[in-house]
Amino acid sequence: MNVFISHNWQDKPKVEHFAQALSNVYGMDSVFYDTWSIQPGDGIIDKMNSGLATCDFFVFFISKNSLTSKMVTLEWQNALMAAAQDKMRFIPVKLEDCDVPALLMQTLYIDLPRYGEEIAMRQLFDVIQGRNTYRGPESDIFST
Repeated sequence: MNVFISHNWQDKPKVEHFAQALSNVYGMDSVFYDTWSIQPGDGIIDKMNSGLATCDFFVFFISKNSLTSKMVTLEWQNALMAAAQDKMRFIPVKLEDCDVPALLMQTLYIDLPRYGEEIAMRQLFDVIQGRNTYRGPESDIFST
């Protein structure tokens, strides 16, 4: 099981906790996160291609920063194509209130601003582990 984390460097303070939690459970070698997956002397594009080619789950952290980054856009658009061919699972995580690209409108995302980090983290792990994210009427996470 391999996870690719796609984000803009400006969002690292928000994304880092998710990356660490994933690596604590699945191991650093199973989580592609640029901070530890790309080392000095490595070809950045080569490493990213390798990470994308082997991932089972692509986690796209949506923010104003990531949506204006050409590199991040290239990552998520290629991942979306792979997901459409059932080569990986595409998991969007909305980091802040921003417009979601039209291509992603049909994909349910994890809503960090609405539900908070704890619930967003649980939902991410639930999806990766194949569990339903619904927790029943005693929880208000899906109420309007």
